[in-house]
Amino acid sequence: MYLCKFVMTRLFCIFNSIVMLLLVGLSAVSCRSGAEIPYISDACYDSAQAIVADYTSAILPGDELNISVVSSEPENAAPLNLRGRQLVPRILSMDDLKMINTVVDEHGKMFYPIVGEIDVVGISTDSLSRLISGALRDSAVVMDAIVTVMRSNFRVSVMGEVAKPGSKYVVGDRLTILEALAMAGDLTMYGQRQNVMVVRQENRQQTIGFVDLTSASLFDSPYYYLSQNDVVYVEPNKRKKKRGNVNTAVPSYISMGVSVIRALSALFFKYNRGGYYNRESK
Repeated sequence: MYLCKFVMTRLFCIFNSIVMLLLVGLSAVSCRSGAEIPYISDACYDSAQAIVADYTSAILPGDELNISVVSSEPENAAPLNLRGRQLVPRILSMDDLKMINTVVDEHGKMFYPIVGEIDVVGISTDSLSRLISGALRDSAVVMDAIVTVMRSNFRVSVMGEVAKPGSKYVVGDRLTILEALAMAGDLTMYGQRQNVMVVRQENRQQTIGFVDLTSASLFDSPYYYLSQNDVVYVEPNKRKKKRGNVNTAVPSYISMGVSVIRALSALFFKYNRGGYYNRESK
């Protein structure tokens, strides 16, 4: 009897150890090393890389513009500042977006004091600044006007294998794909870094481009700087496609397995301890 229980105890301990080793191995397989997911891995140290892309994007219908005018005669410029405060380039919340000045209508036009109706679709915010400055000088209202135009609702959407997918808002026109991915919490370990898709609306057409985040050629891409309403899609890599959603359940399986083993161990040793004490009392 005692020999039988001794053998059962040893077998259970061996089984417990084997299961724990299997669970640890499964956990290790589900993880990937950070060395396997580099960015711009072919760049040389202390090297300079020219950026050839233009980061200024054209104004579109529905854009919300903040226009400010500064002059040596503030009393002349005050009526031209449609709101009493200016926006600073930074990441916006939805509440901040309520501070915009004027909206470009569906026909691509906007109205501005002194200047009147302006057809703005297709031109940049810098071009609009120069246009308004020239009109104010020509009208002799503000001769030394310094006009600043900033898009208040610059938005891109980031989807796929990122930590925080969704729409991202900034003030201004300058946003790189690396900055957008950083705002989305970076790619997950299962994101395809060599083939990130960018969907763009240009001249009433949808264009699709791809960038390689692991290569310095990224800086030469016309999609390095994002445009208004761009959609960035990070495709799952081959490893994620093959496994489907199995990896997402691994932590829960491990936790469940450990809990079951602990419960069985507690019951088994409680039973054996109780049997031992019962025998001793007899």
